[in-house]
Amino acid sequence: MKQVMTRLMKHCWAACTALLFCGIAAADHTDRVGEETLTIYYAAYDHPPWMIQKEGAPDLGVTPEYIADLEHRAGNLDVVVKPVPFQRALVDLKEGPVDMIASSFHPSLEAFAEPVAEFGLLQMTLFTQKKIKSRSVEALPPMTVGYLRGLPILPSVDRADHLEVVRVNSEGSGFAAVDLGRLDGVIFAEVAYRYYAESMGWNYGHLNQALFLGSVPVYAWTQKGRSKEASFQRLAEVLQEMNADGSSNAYMTGVGVDFGH
Repeated sequence: MKQVMTRLMKHCWAACTALLFCGIAAADHTDRVGEETLTIYYAAYDHPPWMIQKEGAPDLGVTPEYIADLEHRAGNLDVVVKPVPFQRALVDLKEGPVDMIASSFHPSLEAFAEPVAEFGLLQMTLFTQKKIKSRSVEALPPMTVGYLRGLPILPSVDRADHLEVVRVNSEGSGFAAVDLGRLDGVIFAEVAYRYYAESMGWNYGHLNQALFLGSVPVYAWTQKGRSKEASFQRLAEVLQEMNADGSSNAYMTGVGVDFGH
């Protein structure tokens, strides 16, 4: 009964949130009806919790819900999502098959791309099995922590000699390693834990949130020299609106997002 009530509350919250966001966007959408449609081809990370694809079912996850809200607010933007691995997205943006990707600052990006506007913030957290509470990285005990392969290491973690960082291929493998005691902890975005906890049937407190390490901004990137184009100017306007009303960060933490569980 408790699980049923929890699910009902979650879906009610999500519905109310969607209605609120749509209400905020309604006036702007009406103003844009009849304008020329501006199309952006977006190479989106194809891995949960961002994109959850099942044969014969609509795509779920953060990206489909975020983009649907963005398009509704814009009225004249058509964002065509192409789900691909992150490294492939970098190549596609560089070579031109797509117009946009979403990423934090990445050394290989800055050579050929420029940020348009902020998509939102990733809330980076240290998750452990043991009930550790710390106010700083320096105060943590010596431990081995998992970190997603390819993601730049946070400076505070990189400076910590008492932390051994082990690269993992996915958030799922990292959380599983902590649960089995093979790693002392993992440093991932909160949205990844929210998705994985739901998929495993865990309550939200199954793993300990030992330390919040900071927010990492994620940006919409396009090829250098293109951010002033009409499509990206409109995109920037809508993203700024979503950042201002808090909806972008709600999506980026996975609050109310349907993960299909």
